Amino acid sequence: MQYSSTLTAHHIRNRYFTTNELQAICNSLKSNISLVTLNISFNKFGDYSAKLISDLIKSNFTLTSLDISGNDIGNNGARFLGEALVVNTVLSYLNISYNFISEEGVKHLSNALKSNVTLTTLDLNSNRMGAEGVKSISEALKYNSTIKQLNIRANKIGGKGAKSISELLQTNYLTDIHLACNNIGGDDGAASISKALISNSTLTVLHLSDNNFGDDDTTAIFEALKSNNTLTYLDFFTNNIGINGAKTICQFLKLNSTLTSLNLEDNSLGDDGSKTIFDGLNNNTLTNLYLSENDIGVHGAKSISQFLKLNSTLKTLYLGNSHDINSVIDSLKSNTTITELHIEDCNIDSDGVKLISEVLKINSTLSILYLNNNNLGDDGMKSIGESLCLNNSL
Repeated sequence: MQYSSTLTAHHIRNRYFTTNELQAICNSLKSNISLVTLNISFNKFGDYSAKLISDLIKSNFTLTSLDISGNDIGNNGARFLGEALVVNTVLSYLNISYNFISEEGVKHLSNALKSNVTLTTLDLNSNRMGAEGVKSISEALKYNSTIKQLNIRANKIGGKGAKSISELLQTNYLTDIHLACNNIGGDDGAASISKALISNSTLTVLHLSDNNFGDDDTTAIFEALKSNNTLTYLDFFTNNIGINGAKTICQFLKLNSTLTSLNLEDNSLGDDGSKTIFDGLNNNTLTNLYLSENDIGVHGAKSISQFLKLNSTLKTLYLGNSHDINSVIDSLKSNTTITELHIEDCNIDSDGVKLISEVLKINSTLSILYLNNNNLGDDGMKSIGESLCLNNSL
């Protein structure tokens, strides 16, 4: 199997090659002097494939991006990759998510990371590292100042693992960390993360969604964030936020001037919680807000509409699966900053359709509008279609 010596990117995802076929591919690519990106994800090669790939990156000095996620390489595969990372001096992006790597395999990778000085992004999403595995990688990264992006989503690290991450964030230079789906809530997990956020001055992107935080943990985290002035993106959906948590978020938003994107979807905020959130958004720098799946009704919608009539910064707003949002739609007649609005599954009635049609005739800033699953009917679609003929932005 031969590939052009000038090939710069190669993607062979979901092809399920045999080991012999993979070996032929790797042998051919060893002589390539221009390849910079290789994606062989979700082929389920097994651990021997990792040895073949490791041999490739030991001898290839141009490859900077490697994705071997979903290949079931396990701990043996992680050992082979660890050996290669000690030798390789060019690879900057490595994705080994969905590979059944547990504590043992992570230790091999951790040892390599202590000396590797080129890798900047490491994706270990959906493996099995647990608390001990994350402790191992956290210790290694204390000696590594080049990795900036770390994804350890869905690794069951729990509160004990969160403590290791907290210690790492107080000493390392990470700018982007993905901690979603790790059951950090309770057991002092949120307290550990909060402690790190108070002192950390490098993180710009933080994913904490689906961690069973609840009201008290949410309050602790956003109290800590009041003193943070570097974070620009925060993902916090599906965390059971209560009214006290919403109040703390409101206070945080009033003080913060750096966050531009906030995801609070699927948190059962309801009318009271959503109203509280929007009370904190006046004079805020937020440009993207995600609030779908929050059971927002007519009173919450009115608070949002009042905000939109005055706001000059918010550009993207997700309100999917809300109710009685006609007042929000009506506010777009005067709002000149919203460019993207998601109002899927909102049971929009005939009055809502009429308002949408009126908005589309006069609003010149809205460029993306999602109306999926709203049973608009033939007449509603016709009315909206006629208005679109007069709209030059959508």
